Amino acid sequence: MPPTSPAPFNIASLLSQAAAQDPQKTAVHCPQSPDCRGQASLTFAALDQDSSTVAAGLLSLGLDPGDRVAVALRPGIDFYVVIFALFKAGLIPVMVDPGVGARRALQCLAESRPQGLVGIPLAHAASLIFPGYFKNVRTRVTLGRTLGWGGSTVLKLLRKGAPLINPVPTLASDPAAILFTSGATGPPKGVLYTHAMFRAQVEAIRNNFPLPPGGVELVTFPLFGLFTPALSMTSVIADMNSAKPAQADPAKLVSSLSANKVTSLFASPALLRRLAPYCREKKIVLSGLKSVISAGAPAPPAWRWNSRRRSRPSAPF
Repeated sequence: MPPTSPAPFNIASLLSQAAAQDPQKTAVHCPQSPDCRGQASLTFAALDQDSSTVAAGLLSLGLDPGDRVAVALRPGIDFYVVIFALFKAGLIPVMVDPGVGARRALQCLAESRPQGLVGIPLAHAASLIFPGYFKNVRTRVTLGRTLGWGGSTVLKLLRKGAPLINPVPTLASDPAAILFTSGATGPPKGVLYTHAMFRAQVEAIRNNFPLPPGGVELVTFPLFGLFTPALSMTSVIADMNSAKPAQADPAKLVSSLSANKVTSLFASPALLRRLAPYCREKKIVLSGLKSVISAGAPAPPAWRWNSRRRSRPSAPF
């Protein structure tokens, strides 16, 4: 018998599945930074629709499936729309942690040789000031107003209103994204993720952590937040600079955790060092928070959750 062809799979299909199951559930909420149309929230149905519309728009601009597209957006609703649009269009988002600094970020982009750039005006201005790092960029999309560099905007793509009916066929083994490491232990390195790798990560999170569908995640790290819609959970964007977690305002974090009835939190140890002492000092117990996941650096054993002392203000995690 001839070998069977690999089955197509696109990681964005998990968003569409969540939208089909609970279309009116809030997918993303960001009150401190509304999207390009002034909306502070999107339902799963709207996120699925908007990302399909932007996907069709990106392909209409001349980008081809398999092209690399640098993404320079701040955490927010439009970030989710754009990333899932890129997945659906078969394009490969290139994302660099802004915490690495401007020079290293430019070097990372030069190494990845993106054919497209979707970013805030500052990112496009930088591409004009340092053109050598953006030699391959032929398609530009701005979140906000264009100021002389041409191209289109996210808002214009959304207003076209002609969504991509089905995601571009991709295989599980096809590249899905290029994510650069933080550079904490050396120069940032680009890691190629396939659609299968993203699916495996979603399944690992679903199977190993208490994150039931219907929960609410406070997103303090944008890349981890991309898993939340795939897990049928609501993403609440934290009011902080994700590139500087050690400077996060713990009062704002507690306010978001409480006001939005957050059930899970992914946070770096640097952020927890801000949040835990604040909760201890103010005698705050985050009773609705069921799960805290931390990664990126060592976490002291004293931070481990003790299920026998859930009510102790001194051990909120």
